[in-house]
Amino acid sequence: MAMSVTIGFIGFGNMAQAMAKGLLVVDAIKPENVFASAKHYDTLSSNASALGINACESNDEVIAKSDIIVPAIIPSIAEDVLAPYGSALKEKTVVSIISGFDYDRLESVIGEGSHHISTIPNTPISVGEGILVCESRHSLTDAELAVFTAVFGKAALIEFVDAAQFSIAGTISGCTPAFTAVYLEALKDGTLSALVEAGCVISAPTCGPCLGGHMGILAEGERCVSTTNRNFLGRLGHVESEVYLASPEVAAASAITGKITAPEEVM
Repeated sequence: MAMSVTIGFIGFGNMAQAMAKGLLVVDAIKPENVFASAKHYDTLSSNASALGINACESNDEVIAKSDIIVPAIIPSIAEDVLAPYGSALKEKTVVSIISGFDYDRLESVIGEGSHHISTIPNTPISVGEGILVCESRHSLTDAELAVFTAVFGKAALIEFVDAAQFSIAGTISGCTPAFTAVYLEALKDGTLSALVEAGCVISAPTCGPCLGGHMGILAEGERCVSTTNRNFLGRLGHVESEVYLASPEVAAASAITGKITAPEEVM
């Protein structure tokens, strides 16, 4: 049975949408009790309409209407977006999914006295089968923690870890069981051999390059054709690197030629 608590997302990108969808799929919350704001209202309205939730024109509206606030924005703008609402957020339960924001970093932005917990979800939460890594240090009351676990625990396995393991636990939770099966299939059918012979580096499943953290980040002046969904400055490494977004087919063709290439040119 869905709880009557209201949840508001500040930022409504892929992970926020996955979380909202999962909570609705498992009937943890009713769609009319979910609110979201984002920079581009037209896109937000379309995404919110698909889920049957409420699109809000401002962060103020989301905060005013929600018991639980989920900041789901990129780290580089977190302080500018959240700091002005420090006082208002003190009256709410803040469940952060901002990458790299542990307890100390989040509190430095929204202020002491706020009730918050830092988490790292993975995308299977969208079908109610996720993992939600949570930093064991938080400032939620017992009652707030009980509501948090009751709501989000329906869509994900909740795991608490110390700050030192927070980041790596999030990386591990992003490694889905399907990866092993796909890896073995590619090994058997010769796909991996062909890729290695072509000069590819096969890494472990990780968010490293995508968030500009490790495992192949770009240096100054380097260029990348990526199948991810963002290419703002510094996304995959140095702020003076260049990232071009493309389909898997274009990325593969470009890897063969060393320049941006249409698949038809190599097939």
